[in-house]
Amino acid sequence: MIKLLKILTEEEYNTYQGLVRITISPDVTIQETGELMRAMPGVITVTQVSHNDSNNTAVMKMKIITKQQAEPAFAKLKQVSLSKIPQITKFEFAPKTIEVK
Repeated sequence: MIKLLKILTEEEYNTYQGLVRITISPDVTIQETGELMRAMPGVITVTQVSHNDSNNTAVMKMKIITKQQAEPAFAKLKQVSLSKIPQITKFEFAPKTIEVK
């Protein structure tokens, strides 16, 4: 029988950090949206870098853990976030800001 520890150590997980710009609906705050983003699968940390109340946008630094490469992982996070959090109207990530952690 295979031990659980052996299975876990065989898996290859990558940790990435990148900048994400989100646009939200006016009925929710940036802080509330950050808390919702922290609940997304694979998201480790969310840190607000800047925000603009006049157009309801925020730039956030996000750290994620995944088995995928960086860009497909952030693309999947975008897809899941837009489908699970209706308050997010736009989600953009900058591939040039993604770094391995």
